[in-house]
Amino acid sequence: MMGLWSLVLAVLIVSAKPLLASLCQETMTLMPCDPYLVGNDTSPNPPCCAAAQEVSREATTKEVRKRLCECFKLAIPTFGVNTAKAKRLPQLCNVDFPVPIGPDVDCSK
Repeated sequence: MMGLWSLVLAVLIVSAKPLLASLCQETMTLMPCDPYLVGNDTSPNPPCCAAAQEVSREATTKEVRKRLCECFKLAIPTFGVNTAKAKRLPQLCNVDFPVPIGPDVDCSK
């Protein structure tokens, strides 16, 4: 099954939006979270939590954090990510996530 984040990237590339596709490269790591974020799983699986930790470790600069924020902001409504689940992911995985998660966040801050 193609993961959500790989689907995001593939759709963006196919639809000729290379700038947006480049924003989402870092989120490819979160593919293991698909069953939780868009599926019926009630909690993230261990590979998902490991992926969330990896994204947190990679977000070392303000530029990377802004890109992640923008990608999440666009992906949530476009691909049916459950916003409430996405917001709970850092807590459930015990990860200090470096960006706000939601379709209405201000990524410039």
